[in-house]
Amino acid sequence: MVHHINTQNPDSGWEMAANTVSDSRDFWSAVKEHKGTITDLEFTFVSPNIFKSVSETEKAVRRLQEENGAQSTTIRLHNEQGALNPDSELVRDHVSYVERGGGVAVLKKGNRTLFNSQEKAKSVPIEESAVEAAKEPAGLERLIRRLFGR
Repeated sequence: MVHHINTQNPDSGWEMAANTVSDSRDFWSAVKEHKGTITDLEFTFVSPNIFKSVSETEKAVRRLQEENGAQSTTIRLHNEQGALNPDSELVRDHVSYVERGGGVAVLKKGNRTLFNSQEKAKSVPIEESAVEAAKEPAGLERLIRRLFGR
């Protein structure tokens, strides 16, 4: 569906991306569980949407998009001995960006994946009445606020 939408108006300057919305608590639980064995931490960020950038990650990814034409950006941290320490302000900011659907976070021990945010999608049950109400603008706005906790 995303590919179809993007091919309908290729000259718009915009590209739609659909990413998993995840819960950062799952990421931090995996970090805690596997402390001392994490060899790789990889983030792949999609370029920010049309809304104003608020985090350092969003600002950097937007700048790479504007200045270099990047549609996505990948950052990989690696430590062969498994001594990566993901607990830093910058990594927390990256995880927050991913949590809001801005990309993917992956933790590895060698070739073994310990955590992948795409496999940890957050789900919210929706009643049929909310789906019906979403056919109107006000109902759609309420549904979006509920889905994204805003």
